[in-house]
Parts: sequence; C-alpha cells; structure tokens
Amino acid sequence: MAGLYHFGKRMTLPSSVQIKHDLRLLMLAESIKDLEQQLVDLGVPSVETKTKTAAADLPQLF
Repeated sequence: MAGLYHFGKRMTLPSSVQIKHDLRLLMLAESIKDLEQQLVDLGVPSVETKTKTAAADLPQLF
C-alpha cells in the first residue's frame, strides 16, 4: 500500500477499490435522498424504512 508523510508521520492511503466503494456509497445515499425528496414533493405519504438511517451510518471519508 502506498504511503504519504504528514508532519513526519507515515499515513497509509486507501486502495483504489476502497475509494470506489466509498464513492458508490455516497452516490447511492444522495440518490436515496433525492428520491425521498421527490416523494415528498409529490405528496406521497412517507414509509418508515431502514433507508432513512442508512445514510447516517456511512463512513466519514474526511
């Protein structure tokens, strides 16, 4: 794994596969939010599901 030096300490960088995975998760979370907003705009009664909390459980990249 490649490394990066930050203030004299070596930091490991994530692999390309991990970066792509994280980006896909973020894109899916955004699309879920957009679809939920479209449902609200259409006046469809909301359905409580686990997807409402799934976006909050995503890993923080920064």
